[in-house]
Formats: sequence, C-alpha cells, structure tokens
Amino acid sequence: MAAAPDPSGGTRVALPGGVRVPGRAAVVPFGTSGELTRALTRLGARVDRRAASGAE
Repeated sequence: MAAAPDPSGGTRVALPGGVRVPGRAAVVPFGTSGELTRALTRLGARVDRRAASGAE
C-alpha cells in the first residue's frame, strides 16, 4: 500500500496486487482485482468515518 498527497488537496492511495515481469505489463493474479477493490472501499469508509468524527 502507498499513499501520497494529491495536488487537488486529497490523497492518492495505491494497493498494488500484481506481479511485474521485466518486459511485460503487470500481471494481476486471478481474484486479486476484486479483493483490492473491496479493500480500497473499506479503507475509504474508515477514512470517511474518521473524518466525520473529527479525528485527525
């Protein structure tokens, strides 16, 4: 997982789940894409709840 400031004032988050092979595009193992999407959705919900509670 990686996070970095976004110029628009938000934060960009990356959840890598693929395998890099030299000379080829990233290969995402079967079933990984859905799990990464669900994990990012859960993370977004946690961030929203934290922001709503006023926590920093």
